[in-house]
Amino acid sequence: MPRCMGRRGRTRTPGPRRRRCAGSACNAPRVAQQPPRRGCDMANDHTPAPPDIAHAARDRFDAVRHRTLSAQIERWLCAESKTISSSAPLRHYALVSAGQCEDGAVAHLVTMQELASERLFMQTPEAELADIGPWLLEMPASPSASLRHALAHQAAAEALTLMASPLRLQRLSEHLRGFLSGTLPDGSSVLLRYFDPRIGFDMLMHWPEAVQRKFIGPLAWWAGWDGDLRVRRVNGAADATIAMSTDEIELTADWVQSMDKVGEANLIVALLCEELEASNPTTARLLAQMHPLLRRQIAQAALAFARRAGLTGWENKALACRHALLKHARFYAHPGFIEALSSAHPPLALRDVLPRTPLAVQQDWAHDREATLARLCDEQSNALLSSFDTTVNDFVSETKTS
Repeated sequence: MPRCMGRRGRTRTPGPRRRRCAGSACNAPRVAQQPPRRGCDMANDHTPAPPDIAHAARDRFDAVRHRTLSAQIERWLCAESKTISSSAPLRHYALVSAGQCEDGAVAHLVTMQELASERLFMQTPEAELADIGPWLLEMPASPSASLRHALAHQAAAEALTLMASPLRLQRLSEHLRGFLSGTLPDGSSVLLRYFDPRIGFDMLMHWPEAVQRKFIGPLAWWAGWDGDLRVRRVNGAADATIAMSTDEIELTADWVQSMDKVGEANLIVALLCEELEASNPTTARLLAQMHPLLRRQIAQAALAFARRAGLTGWENKALACRHALLKHARFYAHPGFIEALSSAHPPLALRDVLPRTPLAVQQDWAHDREATLARLCDEQSNALLSSFDTTVNDFVSETKTS
Protein backbone atom coordinates (compact mmCIF):
# COMPACT_ATOMS: atom_id res chain seq x y z
CA MET A 1 0.00 0.00 0.00
CA PRO A 2 1.37 3.45 -0.84
CA ARG A 3 2.30 5.75 1.97
CA CYS A 4 1.60 9.41 2.53
CA MET A 5 3.73 12.03 4.19
CA GLY A 6 2.89 12.55 7.82
CA ARG A 7 4.09 14.94 10.47
CA ARG A 8 7.66 16.19 10.14
CA GLY A 9 8.24 14.05 7.06
CA ARG A 10 7.36 10.73 8.65
CA THR A 11 5.24 8.28 6.73
CA ARG A 12 2.03 6.66 7.73
CA THR A 13 -0.33 4.16 6.15
CA PRO A 14 -3.22 5.94 4.43
CA GLY A 15 -6.87 5.04 4.11
CA PRO A 16 -8.09 2.80 1.30
CA ARG A 17 -9.23 5.69 -0.93
CA ARG A 18 -5.88 7.46 -0.82
CA ARG A 19 -4.20 7.88 -4.18
CA ARG A 20 -0.46 7.51 -4.30
CA CYS A 21 1.45 10.79 -4.22
CA ALA A 22 3.65 11.94 -7.04
CA GLY A 23 6.91 13.76 -6.56
CA SER A 24 7.31 13.46 -2.82
CA ALA A 25 8.92 11.34 -0.17
CA CYS A 26 5.61 9.71 0.61
CA ASN A 27 5.81 6.85 -1.89
CA ALA A 28 8.29 4.85 0.12
CA PRO A 29 9.19 1.64 -1.70
CA ARG A 30 9.11 -1.60 0.21
CA VAL A 31 12.71 -2.29 1.14
CA ALA A 32 13.80 -5.89 1.23
CA GLN A 33 15.10 -7.21 4.55
CA GLN A 34 18.83 -6.54 4.61
CA PRO A 35 21.39 -9.03 5.93
CA PRO A 36 22.79 -8.37 9.41
CA ARG A 37 25.29 -5.51 9.48
CA ARG A 38 28.89 -6.29 10.33
CA GLY A 39 31.80 -4.49 11.90
CA CYS A 40 31.62 -0.72 11.79
CA ASP A 41 28.32 -0.97 9.99
CA MET A 42 27.02 -1.12 13.50
CA ALA A 43 25.85 -4.16 15.32
CA ASN A 44 23.68 -1.53 17.00
CA ASP A 45 22.83 2.08 16.28
CA HIS A 46 23.22 3.38 19.81
CA THR A 47 24.70 6.84 19.40
CA PRO A 48 25.62 8.90 22.47
CA ALA A 49 23.36 11.80 23.29
CA PRO A 50 24.35 15.04 21.54
CA PRO A 51 26.46 17.26 23.83
CA ASP A 52 25.89 20.96 24.40
CA ILE A 53 27.84 21.99 21.30
CA ALA A 54 25.28 20.46 18.93
CA HIS A 55 22.29 21.65 20.96
CA ALA A 56 23.68 25.19 21.08
CA ALA A 57 24.17 25.24 17.32
CA ARG A 58 20.61 23.99 16.80
CA ASP A 59 19.29 26.72 19.12
CA ARG A 60 21.25 29.38 17.23
CA PHE A 61 19.90 28.12 13.93
CA ASP A 62 16.31 28.03 15.21
CA ALA A 63 16.60 31.63 16.42
CA VAL A 64 18.06 32.85 13.12
CA ARG A 65 15.51 30.90 11.11
CA HIS A 66 12.50 32.24 13.01
CA ARG A 67 13.79 35.81 12.82
CA THR A 68 14.39 35.68 9.07
CA LEU A 69 11.14 33.83 8.33
CA SER A 70 9.13 36.35 10.35
CA ALA A 71 10.79 39.30 8.61
CA GLN A 72 10.23 37.79 5.16
CA ILE A 73 6.58 37.05 5.93
CA GLU A 74 6.05 40.62 7.10
CA ARG A 75 7.59 41.91 3.88
CA TRP A 76 5.42 39.73 1.66
CA LEU A 77 2.16 40.36 3.48
CA CYS A 78 2.63 43.99 4.49
CA ALA A 79 5.30 45.93 2.63
CA GLU A 80 4.69 44.43 -0.83
CA SER A 81 0.93 45.02 -0.69
CA LYS A 82 1.70 48.73 -0.92
CA THR A 83 4.03 48.47 -3.91
CA ILE A 84 2.50 45.89 -6.27
CA SER A 85 0.04 47.32 -8.80
CA SER A 86 -2.87 45.27 -10.09
CA SER A 87 -6.05 45.99 -12.03
CA ALA A 88 -8.01 44.35 -9.21
CA PRO A 89 -7.43 44.49 -5.44
CA LEU A 90 -5.11 41.73 -4.32
CA ARG A 91 -5.92 39.33 -1.51
CA HIS A 92 -3.20 37.52 0.40
CA TYR A 93 -3.38 33.84 1.26
CA ALA A 94 -1.40 31.25 3.18
CA LEU A 95 -1.28 27.72 1.77
CA VAL A 96 -0.48 25.37 4.66
CA SER A 97 0.22 21.63 4.43
CA ALA A 98 -1.44 20.59 7.69
CA GLY A 99 0.02 17.08 7.67
CA GLN A 100 3.48 18.55 8.26
CA CYS A 101 2.33 20.53 11.31
CA GLU A 102 1.42 19.49 14.83
CA ASP A 103 -1.96 17.77 15.11
CA GLY A 104 -4.74 20.34 14.89
CA ALA A 105 -2.34 23.28 14.59
CA VAL A 106 -3.87 24.73 11.44
CA ALA A 107 -7.45 24.39 12.66
CA HIS A 108 -6.40 26.04 15.92
CA LEU A 109 -4.76 28.90 14.01
CA VAL A 110 -7.92 29.44 11.96
CA THR A 111 -10.07 29.54 15.09
CA MET A 112 -7.81 31.75 17.18
CA GLN A 113 -7.16 34.26 14.40
CA GLU A 114 -10.73 34.09 13.02
CA LEU A 115 -9.50 33.38 9.50
CA ALA A 116 -11.62 32.39 6.52
CA SER A 117 -10.33 29.09 5.17
CA GLU A 118 -10.88 26.26 2.71
CA ARG A 119 -9.56 22.70 2.90
CA LEU A 120 -8.43 21.86 -0.62
CA PHE A 121 -8.98 18.11 -0.28
CA MET A 122 -12.72 18.67 0.08
CA GLN A 123 -14.62 17.66 -3.08
CA THR A 124 -11.72 15.39 -4.09
CA PRO A 125 -10.95 11.66 -3.64
CA GLU A 126 -8.86 12.70 -0.60
CA ALA A 127 -11.80 14.35 1.19
CA GLU A 128 -11.52 12.04 4.20
CA LEU A 129 -7.98 13.41 4.72
CA ALA A 130 -8.99 17.05 4.39
CA ASP A 131 -7.98 17.96 7.95
CA ILE A 132 -4.36 16.90 7.34
CA GLY A 133 -4.19 18.07 3.75
CA PRO A 134 -3.58 21.57 2.37
CA TRP A 135 -5.54 24.48 3.83
CA LEU A 136 -5.94 27.83 2.08
CA LEU A 137 -6.20 30.64 4.63
CA GLU A 138 -7.22 34.18 3.70
CA MET A 139 -5.04 36.78 5.37
CA PRO A 140 -6.45 39.99 6.86
CA ALA A 141 -5.43 43.27 5.26
CA SER A 142 -3.11 44.01 8.18
CA PRO A 143 -1.88 40.72 9.70
CA SER A 144 -1.21 41.00 13.42
CA ALA A 145 2.17 40.25 14.96
CA SER A 146 0.71 37.12 16.56
CA LEU A 147 -0.52 35.89 13.17
CA ARG A 148 2.84 36.54 11.53
CA HIS A 149 4.52 34.70 14.40
CA ALA A 150 2.18 31.72 13.91
CA LEU A 151 2.84 31.70 10.16
CA ALA A 152 6.59 31.71 10.81
CA HIS A 153 6.07 28.65 13.01
CA GLN A 154 4.31 26.85 10.13
CA ALA A 155 7.06 27.93 7.74
CA ALA A 156 9.63 26.49 10.14
CA ALA A 157 7.73 23.20 9.92
CA GLU A 158 8.29 23.29 6.13
CA ALA A 159 4.54 23.59 5.64
CA LEU A 160 3.84 27.15 4.45
CA THR A 161 3.74 29.10 1.21
CA LEU A 162 2.12 32.48 0.61
CA MET A 163 0.34 33.85 -2.43
CA ALA A 164 -1.47 36.94 -3.66
CA SER A 165 -4.40 36.92 -6.07
CA PRO A 166 -7.41 39.02 -7.07
CA LEU A 167 -9.56 35.89 -6.73
CA ARG A 168 -11.77 35.43 -3.71
CA LEU A 169 -11.14 32.50 -1.37
CA GLN A 170 -13.68 30.07 -2.79
CA ARG A 171 -12.74 30.70 -6.41
CA LEU A 172 -9.01 30.45 -5.72
CA SER A 173 -9.63 27.19 -3.85
CA GLU A 174 -11.47 25.82 -6.88
CA HIS A 175 -8.57 26.88 -9.09
CA LEU A 176 -5.96 25.19 -6.88
CA ARG A 177 -8.02 21.98 -6.65
CA GLY A 178 -7.75 21.72 -10.40
CA PHE A 179 -4.03 20.98 -10.08
CA LEU A 180 -4.14 18.24 -7.44
CA SER A 181 -4.52 15.38 -9.92
CA GLY A 182 -2.05 14.05 -12.43
CA THR A 183 -1.84 11.08 -14.78
CA LEU A 184 1.37 9.09 -15.04
CA PRO A 185 2.57 7.60 -18.34
CA ASP A 186 1.08 4.24 -17.31
CA GLY A 187 -2.35 5.86 -16.98
CA SER A 188 -2.57 5.77 -13.19
CA SER A 189 -3.88 8.78 -11.30
CA VAL A 190 -1.68 10.44 -8.68
CA LEU A 191 -1.96 13.23 -6.15
CA LEU A 192 0.27 16.21 -6.91
CA ARG A 193 1.72 17.67 -3.71
CA TYR A 194 2.58 21.11 -5.04
CA PHE A 195 1.36 22.44 -1.69
CA ASP A 196 4.40 20.86 0.00
CA PRO A 197 6.99 23.66 -0.20
CA ARG A 198 9.89 21.20 -0.01
CA ILE A 199 9.05 20.06 -3.54
CA GLY A 200 6.19 22.28 -4.75
CA PHE A 201 8.22 24.91 -6.59
CA ASP A 202 10.34 22.26 -8.31
CA MET A 203 7.18 20.37 -9.24
CA LEU A 204 5.72 23.47 -10.88
CA MET A 205 8.92 24.19 -12.79
CA HIS A 206 8.85 20.68 -14.30
CA TRP A 207 5.23 20.90 -15.45
CA PRO A 208 4.57 21.67 -19.14
CA GLU A 209 4.79 25.41 -19.80
CA ALA A 210 1.10 25.65 -20.64
CA VAL A 211 0.21 24.08 -17.28
CA GLN A 212 2.61 26.40 -15.47
CA ARG A 213 0.98 29.45 -17.04
CA LYS A 214 -2.49 28.18 -16.21
CA PHE A 215 -1.56 27.48 -12.58
CA ILE A 216 0.13 30.81 -11.92
CA GLY A 217 -2.22 32.87 -14.12
CA PRO A 218 -4.60 34.11 -11.40
CA LEU A 219 -1.76 34.72 -8.94
CA ALA A 220 0.23 37.92 -8.63
CA TRP A 221 2.92 35.82 -6.94
CA TRP A 222 3.48 32.58 -5.07
CA ALA A 223 6.38 32.44 -2.63
CA GLY A 224 7.90 30.36 0.13
CA TRP A 225 10.94 28.34 1.12
CA ASP A 226 11.97 25.05 -0.45
CA GLY A 227 13.50 22.01 1.24
CA ASP A 228 16.88 23.75 1.39
CA LEU A 229 15.31 26.84 2.98
CA ARG A 230 15.96 28.90 -0.13
CA VAL A 231 13.48 31.66 -0.89
CA ARG A 232 11.45 30.70 -3.96
CA ARG A 233 9.05 33.00 -5.76
CA VAL A 234 7.01 32.70 -8.94
CA ASN A 235 5.33 35.75 -10.48
CA GLY A 236 2.03 35.51 -12.33
CA ALA A 237 -0.39 37.75 -14.21
CA ALA A 238 -3.00 38.28 -11.45
CA ASP A 239 -5.67 37.41 -14.03
CA ALA A 240 -9.10 37.34 -12.40
CA THR A 241 -10.80 35.96 -15.53
CA ILE A 242 -8.86 32.70 -15.92
CA ALA A 243 -10.93 29.57 -16.61
CA MET A 244 -10.98 26.78 -14.04
CA SER A 245 -8.96 23.64 -14.84
CA THR A 246 -10.86 20.34 -14.90
CA ASP A 247 -8.46 17.96 -16.67
CA GLU A 248 -5.80 15.90 -14.94
CA ILE A 249 -2.26 16.97 -15.71
CA GLU A 250 -0.51 14.53 -18.03
CA LEU A 251 2.91 13.78 -16.56
CA THR A 252 5.84 12.63 -18.65
CA ALA A 253 8.46 10.04 -17.75
CA ASP A 254 11.02 12.87 -17.58
CA TRP A 255 8.84 14.66 -15.02
CA VAL A 256 8.60 11.52 -12.89
CA GLN A 257 12.37 11.04 -13.03
CA SER A 258 13.03 14.68 -12.13
CA MET A 259 10.69 14.60 -9.15
CA ASP A 260 12.08 11.29 -7.93
CA LYS A 261 15.48 12.95 -7.83
CA VAL A 262 14.12 16.01 -6.00
CA GLY A 263 12.46 13.86 -3.34
CA GLU A 264 15.09 11.12 -3.00
CA ALA A 265 16.82 12.53 0.10
CA ASN A 266 13.49 13.15 1.84
CA LEU A 267 12.40 9.61 1.02
CA ILE A 268 15.52 7.96 2.45
CA VAL A 269 15.39 10.05 5.63
CA ALA A 270 11.70 9.24 6.09
CA LEU A 271 12.35 5.52 5.69
CA LEU A 272 15.23 5.62 8.17
CA CYS A 273 13.11 7.48 10.73
CA GLU A 274 10.32 4.95 10.29
CA GLU A 275 12.69 2.00 10.68
CA LEU A 276 14.33 3.41 13.80
CA GLU A 277 11.02 4.27 15.43
CA ALA A 278 10.16 0.58 15.24
CA SER A 279 13.57 -0.95 15.97
CA ASN A 280 15.52 1.57 18.03
CA PRO A 281 13.40 4.36 19.60
CA THR A 282 16.40 5.85 21.42
CA THR A 283 18.31 6.48 18.20
CA ALA A 284 15.09 7.61 16.52
CA ARG A 285 14.68 10.32 19.15
CA LEU A 286 18.27 11.45 18.69
CA LEU A 287 17.83 11.64 14.93
CA ALA A 288 14.62 13.61 15.43
CA GLN A 289 16.60 16.22 17.37
CA MET A 290 18.60 16.98 14.23
CA HIS A 291 16.95 19.75 12.24
CA PRO A 292 15.04 18.42 9.17
CA LEU A 293 16.97 20.79 6.91
CA LEU A 294 20.28 19.45 8.21
CA ARG A 295 19.10 15.84 7.85
CA ARG A 296 18.09 16.49 4.26
CA GLN A 297 21.33 18.21 3.34
CA ILE A 298 23.44 15.51 4.98
CA ALA A 299 21.50 12.92 2.99
CA GLN A 300 21.88 14.92 -0.23
CA ALA A 301 25.64 15.12 0.27
CA ALA A 302 25.81 11.38 0.97
CA LEU A 303 23.86 10.67 -2.22
CA ALA A 304 26.25 12.87 -4.17
CA PHE A 305 29.17 10.91 -2.70
CA ALA A 306 27.55 7.61 -3.71
CA ARG A 307 27.14 8.83 -7.29
CA ARG A 308 30.75 10.01 -7.49
CA ALA A 309 32.06 6.76 -6.03
CA GLY A 310 30.06 4.56 -8.38
CA LEU A 311 27.99 3.12 -5.52
CA THR A 312 24.85 2.29 -7.46
CA GLY A 313 21.55 0.83 -6.34
CA TRP A 314 19.09 1.60 -3.58
CA GLU A 315 20.96 -0.31 -0.86
CA ASN A 316 24.18 1.64 -1.39
CA LYS A 317 22.39 4.99 -1.42
CA ALA A 318 20.33 4.20 1.66
CA LEU A 319 23.36 2.92 3.58
CA ALA A 320 25.44 5.97 2.66
CA CYS A 321 22.71 8.24 4.03
CA ARG A 322 22.29 6.09 7.12
CA HIS A 323 25.98 6.19 7.96
CA ALA A 324 26.17 9.94 7.35
CA LEU A 325 23.18 10.63 9.59
CA LEU A 326 24.05 8.25 12.42
CA LYS A 327 27.84 8.05 12.45
CA HIS A 328 29.44 11.06 10.75
CA ALA A 329 27.98 13.54 8.29
CA ARG A 330 31.13 13.50 6.14
CA PHE A 331 32.37 9.97 6.84
CA TYR A 332 33.29 9.51 3.18
CA ALA A 333 35.86 12.35 3.32
CA HIS A 334 38.14 10.58 5.83
CA PRO A 335 41.40 9.48 4.13
CA GLY A 336 41.23 6.11 5.88
CA PHE A 337 37.78 5.40 4.47
CA ILE A 338 38.79 6.63 1.02
CA GLU A 339 41.68 4.15 1.09
CA ALA A 340 39.37 1.30 2.13
CA LEU A 341 36.94 2.19 -0.65
CA SER A 342 39.67 2.42 -3.30
CA SER A 343 40.92 -1.06 -2.43
CA ALA A 344 37.46 -2.65 -2.74
CA HIS A 345 36.73 -4.91 -5.71
CA PRO A 346 33.83 -4.13 -8.05
CA PRO A 347 30.92 -4.21 -7.97
CA LEU A 348 31.23 -1.78 -5.07
CA ALA A 349 29.00 -2.44 -2.07
CA LEU A 350 29.13 -0.11 0.89
CA ARG A 351 28.03 -2.86 3.27
CA ASP A 352 31.24 -4.70 2.38
CA VAL A 353 33.52 -1.65 2.59
CA LEU A 354 32.37 -0.28 5.96
CA PRO A 355 33.35 -3.37 8.01
CA ARG A 356 36.89 -3.16 6.58
CA THR A 357 37.33 0.47 7.59
CA PRO A 358 40.11 0.68 10.24
CA LEU A 359 39.08 1.07 13.87
CA ALA A 360 41.05 4.33 14.09
CA VAL A 361 38.83 5.81 11.37
CA GLN A 362 35.69 4.76 13.22
CA GLN A 363 37.05 6.39 16.37
CA ASP A 364 37.76 9.59 14.45
CA TRP A 365 34.17 9.59 13.20
CA ALA A 366 32.80 9.19 16.71
CA HIS A 367 35.10 11.87 18.16
CA ASP A 368 34.30 14.46 15.48
CA ARG A 369 30.61 13.73 14.86
CA GLU A 370 29.02 16.36 17.08
CA ALA A 371 31.54 19.07 16.23
CA THR A 372 30.83 18.49 12.54
CA LEU A 373 27.06 18.69 13.11
CA ALA A 374 27.51 21.94 15.02
CA ARG A 375 29.69 23.36 12.26
CA LEU A 376 27.18 22.41 9.56
CA CYS A 377 24.36 23.93 11.58
CA ASP A 378 26.27 27.18 12.01
CA GLU A 379 27.00 27.21 8.28
CA GLN A 380 23.26 27.00 7.66
CA SER A 381 22.63 29.90 10.03
CA ASN A 382 25.19 32.04 8.21
CA ALA A 383 23.83 31.03 4.80
CA LEU A 384 20.29 31.88 5.88
CA LEU A 385 21.31 35.30 7.14
CA SER A 386 23.30 35.94 3.97
CA SER A 387 20.46 34.90 1.67
CA PHE A 388 18.03 37.10 3.56
CA ASP A 389 20.38 40.07 3.34
CA THR A 390 20.52 39.67 -0.44
CA THR A 391 16.72 39.84 -0.70
CA VAL A 392 16.31 43.32 0.73
CA ASN A 393 15.66 44.67 -2.77
CA ASP A 394 15.02 41.42 -4.61
CA PHE A 395 14.30 37.71 -4.10
CA VAL A 396 16.69 34.80 -4.45
CA SER A 397 15.73 31.83 -6.63
CA GLU A 398 12.97 33.91 -8.24
CA THR A 399 11.22 32.53 -11.29
CA LYS A 400 8.79 34.44 -13.47
CA THR A 401 5.99 32.60 -15.25
CA SER A 402 3.44 34.60 -17.15
